[in-house]
Amino acid sequence: MAEEKHKAKIKKTVAAASSTTKEKSPRKKKANAEPPISNEELKTMFLNMKKQSADLKKQTDELYDTFTKVTGKTPKELERLISDENNFSEKDWGKIQKLKIEQEKEFEKLYKKIGLDYKKIKEKKEHKKTAKRRSRLRKKNKNWIPVK
Repeated sequence: MAEEKHKAKIKKTVAAASSTTKEKSPRKKKANAEPPISNEELKTMFLNMKKQSADLKKQTDELYDTFTKVTGKTPKELERLISDENNFSEKDWGKIQKLKIEQEKEFEKLYKKIGLDYKKIKEKKEHKKTAKRRSRLRKKNKNWIPVK
């Protein structure tokens, strides 16, 4: 009788153990998952990207040409002039300022063609510069308070 009870206990524990360790079913795929992109779609996407990059290159070339026509100098030459602006006389300084103004006007026109607002973009850049400067100052001096 004791043996039968012992065997019954073993059977119960084995049954319980086998019921808890069920084999895991393979994971189901999500119903909302997007189907994989076919090769044809990839080819068309790639060709469209190539066309867009070619169009952008043409636009940049046109911008470069118009810039050289307006200023009479290439943007690289103008950058060199601006970087060396401390070594110029007052007349040259005036020329450089005029070129900067012309450059900004040209950029505004070009941005309008594209559909962007040049002034907002310029303000964002300036804001980033000041934010970076402030963060640097904060890191150096923990007690720093910004002056408004």
